[in-house]
Amino acid sequence: MCYQILQTTNALDLADVGSDFDFDFYQVADNFTTSKPGDLLKLKPVDPTTLKDISGVSVYRIQYVSEDLNGTYVPATGFIALPYSLPDTGAFPLVAYAHGTIGTYHGCAVSNGPDLYDYNSWTLLSERGYAVVATDYVCPSPISSSSPPPLSPPPSPQVTN
Repeated sequence: MCYQILQTTNALDLADVGSDFDFDFYQVADNFTTSKPGDLLKLKPVDPTTLKDISGVSVYRIQYVSEDLNGTYVPATGFIALPYSLPDTGAFPLVAYAHGTIGTYHGCAVSNGPDLYDYNSWTLLSERGYAVVATDYVCPSPISSSSPPPLSPPPSPQVTN
């Protein structure tokens, strides 16, 4: 019975967080030490065929510089979703999406999962023309030997940087 429960739970977890973790992307960028909060370190398009129930947007994984609670510069990751159609103004209105957390393993990073932790929340905004940016927070990613435990609640600099 326990084994059946474990197998069921594992299948549900894989549906949420995906099975293809991009270790190279989540490694701390080489240019991190010379960067400041808000700087973009890495940008990588997400293959739309790997996304579950998300359409009408181009999605990119991002790695950027943020600050921890002590003001120390730290690498953070997340994603940005841009609607296919640019508004007449030439710029997208932007929403910073501060989601809940789903786990402490690096593979639980929201930008890694096939549904990008949507649950009919941020896609409603992107369907109305908003660009959406979401942080994975400092932990569970990016990968480093000194990654701290996840912060709860998440500090606002990670959302605003």
